[in-house]
Amino acid sequence: PASPERDAAISGLVRIWSGDNSYTAESFAWAVSIQDPGQRSGAVARALETWMASDPAAAAGAVRTSSLSGDEKNLILRRAGFAP
Repeated sequence: PASPERDAAISGLVRIWSGDNSYTAESFAWAVSIQDPGQRSGAVARALETWMASDPAAAAGAVRTSSLSGDEKNLILRRAGFAP
């Protein structure tokens, strides 16, 4: 169930995985599941940093099809240089 402890654990996992190019999609998927908006935003940014550098099209596609709000998607895509 959703809880601050779960969000913190996921954030820690994303922090570890985000530097490894092998787990980019998984890291992003977990980051999106964080309930706290501020913590989710930071985790999503960390998860996407490596992915956008290695495979920007796949990362942008994942953002577009994610459960993030429209505003969150647009902001992320604009920052990455993609049209929303």
